[in-house]
Amino acid sequence: MHRITFLIVFTFYSFFAAAQALTDSTIAMIAFWSPGDEYTYQFKETEDKKSKGVVSQKTMTYDLHMTVLDSTADHYTLQWTYDNYQLNYAMQPYEKELLEIMQNIPIQYQTNAFGKFESILNWELMSSKAEEAFDLWLSQKESIPDSISIPLKQMTTALFESETQMKYWARDLRFFHYLYGANLYRDRPMNGTKFYTNPFIKKNMPGNETVEVVAVDEENWIAEIKVKSGIEGEASRELVYDFLLNNMENFGITDRSEIKKEEIPAFTVTENLNCIYHIPSGVIIKGEYSKRTEVGQDYKDTKYNFELTE
Repeated sequence: MHRITFLIVFTFYSFFAAAQALTDSTIAMIAFWSPGDEYTYQFKETEDKKSKGVVSQKTMTYDLHMTVLDSTADHYTLQWTYDNYQLNYAMQPYEKELLEIMQNIPIQYQTNAFGKFESILNWELMSSKAEEAFDLWLSQKESIPDSISIPLKQMTTALFESETQMKYWARDLRFFHYLYGANLYRDRPMNGTKFYTNPFIKKNMPGNETVEVVAVDEENWIAEIKVKSGIEGEASRELVYDFLLNNMENFGITDRSEIKKEEIPAFTVTENLNCIYHIPSGVIIKGEYSKRTEVGQDYKDTKYNFELTE
């Protein structure tokens, strides 16, 4: 049961990043997006991890290039690409393959006129590459028995082949696009509980999210916000319990009484995002993001720094 819990938490929870003062000179160059506009950002990722008593740290930097594919009175169409990866650690051969699979995939998506996310346009391509990467990752995990790896493969294949996957890609956009766009600016503050759909159990996953508008610069059309969210305690245990109930056959469980909720270890996920974003488009100009996942004595701390460089 503990092994299953770890796989659920560390495989299906993506780890996402935070921001600086509104007076920074790089912000002044941001105006309304026009087709053909291109901007380059630098992304730095730091990961501190403790697993089975072993502590490790990894750092990675890379460049992101944003191109405005279309800009009308009704919507924005944007594309992001990645390159120039630099790491402070030696990658395993399979990790290099993973990077090669994922680094050249563009993310193309559309927002409404106020920068609110509407849809990923190339989610099928992204999903096929993600499945290829997942298969490679799974092939390296010899310690995972077939009783777990086979159902994981079956479930992820079903996910990658469905449009539900688009919702997960949309969560990844939080790195560099505030999904509510100008809606936050117009309707501030937006505090309260949000619910996220878990595609594996087809129900809402509770997670408290608080959004605070720190400052608004109407002259330059930018806003600074802070977002806090997380899940812990009984809510996390309920998430794993529902997951197992809905996948009993896959894991060889014949009687629901075999799944004892009180024996499922609770986990905690906390997220903090501080960012400055362009109000009309929703694109984040600078951001700092931190996320911590804890399961028992093990943890994973991930921090991202993201800013416009040119």
